[in-house]
Amino acid sequence: MPHQLDNGTPRQPTEWNATLVGLRDFFAARDGLAMVSASVAVIEAARASSDTNIADFGIVAPETAEELEYAFNRLFVGPRTVVAPPYASVYLDSDRRLMGNATRAAVAAYHELGVLAPSPDGLPEDHLALELEAALVFRDLIAHGRAEFAAPWRRFLLDHLAVWTPAFVQRVLTLPDVSPTIRQVATQLSAWVADETQAYRRESVLRADQPRHLDQTL
Repeated sequence: MPHQLDNGTPRQPTEWNATLVGLRDFFAARDGLAMVSASVAVIEAARASSDTNIADFGIVAPETAEELEYAFNRLFVGPRTVVAPPYASVYLDSDRRLMGNATRAAVAAYHELGVLAPSPDGLPEDHLALELEAALVFRDLIAHGRAEFAAPWRRFLLDHLAVWTPAFVQRVLTLPDVSPTIRQVATQLSAWVADETQAYRRESVLRADQPRHLDQTL
């Protein structure tokens, strides 16, 4: 069944793949050139899907690599206080410490995939880039018929990703003087999480309704 965006435009599950790859690469990027490349991939994937919210920004191209790297580091890296940390534990754990319950939930999902962590880059396990990599792997396995991964993916999505990423995106979008490119990327992250979550919840409703429909035919 096609997924549905808030604007009513149908979007097939596979149409999110390019967006997810771009999002993962953007939040994992270590320099401005990589950030520009990944953000362009995210923006172009949104335009290709006929998603209208990208055009609303009125931006033809992202900032220069230097401008984007400065903006990215100010929000997500440091060296000063990180104002929008891309870590699940900040939004899910009351003490906001790494290696808490949120980190353990991420590690449990990675173990479901048979890996200790989905990337050797040395990022904390609950970093957004690693969780997006896990999402890509889960979705690819399910798309290739590995039905045993559907339940752990649904659990990781609904009980973890869909719980903390909205708060992260809200923080990014409400901060003053946020880079327009970063706003676009954050908006697409929000759109994907909402779309994927709605699809699973619709499926749950259909499954819950099915026995009642069968009873009515007897």
